[in-house]
Amino acid sequence: MELIFLERSTLEFKDYAFISDEFNLILDSVIYQKSYFVLNKVNINASIGDIVYLKNKYLTFIGIVETLELNNAYQTKVEVTDFSSIFDTKVKVTSFSGDLCEYLKDLIMRHFKTNVDNKQNLGYLTVTKSATVQGSVTFNEDTLMSITAVSEMLTKTYGIRMSAKIQIDDGKITGINVDVQGVERGLILKNNVSAMYKLSISDSTTQTVNKITFVPKVANTVYRNEISYYLLTDGTITTNRYSGLRYSFVKGVTSLYADNDYQSLETKAQEELLKSNLEHNISFTIHMGNTIIKPFTNLNLGDFVSFVAEKKTYNTMVTQLSFKDNYHECFVILGEYRVRLTEKLKLLERKN
Repeated sequence: MELIFLERSTLEFKDYAFISDEFNLILDSVIYQKSYFVLNKVNINASIGDIVYLKNKYLTFIGIVETLELNNAYQTKVEVTDFSSIFDTKVKVTSFSGDLCEYLKDLIMRHFKTNVDNKQNLGYLTVTKSATVQGSVTFNEDTLMSITAVSEMLTKTYGIRMSAKIQIDDGKITGINVDVQGVERGLILKNNVSAMYKLSISDSTTQTVNKITFVPKVANTVYRNEISYYLLTDGTITTNRYSGLRYSFVKGVTSLYADNDYQSLETKAQEELLKSNLEHNISFTIHMGNTIIKPFTNLNLGDFVSFVAEKKTYNTMVTQLSFKDNYHECFVILGEYRVRLTEKLKLLERKN
């Protein structure tokens, strides 16, 4: 299997190398993780920041080179991040109501296709949308937020994600397409399905926050009412305190708001409550040859699934798909809680 190196600004072919049986490919929507490949080649014609492309019968991966170093006299180790890390840059965001897929598409276009700084524009990049999702997001004035953070927020609240694919014309790589699309919903996974093994379930040590109350500041002159949002057991939120889908107990938080915060309260509530609802870690391994759970077919990063355990059903999200040293087994994580100390530290650093 080959890893192809492409020039960052033009996507011109630079080099290729065969991948050894030592690699770790991690696709994670919670924290950016470095993947690595040990290549059976030295003196590779590539630079930090170049693009790598990998394709096999199970998946297509596009990454950005982070490090290149000799592993020994015959091999090179390359560390990469997912291509979407290119969008992990803060931009000014504004409130919007309408087709949120179009909103995310325009955000990418404005900063990577029609930017006044031409060196930031990627001539080979195309941005499309294959879904239409109506909704609204509200931000305070002068809010800075990375495009990836906006995408993550839209994934949780409206089921919208970005997906990058290499474009090939007559056998030549000609571009990269980023498609704004809807995530899949409705897949039910049971803990006893035969395709699943090495199952581990870890809940966060904190209870799920299922109510957030916004209290007006004393200085407010326009908005003086308290408003509460409730997380429901189906993963949605509401202001209806009488909903039959509310949790049987209340775990609440309270936050002050100013007059100019009022229009953004629903967005803030969605971020807080839906984040709390994913505070668990369900991990398992599946064999890629099975016919029930098929990564990149009926199980993709960002998909909403219901996981039926012995004592609890989790309404959760696929947040990691990874492969280590082979492509016959896929390691899957559901939820945003991380159990490894290094990943906990990375997650804490990103939140801060």
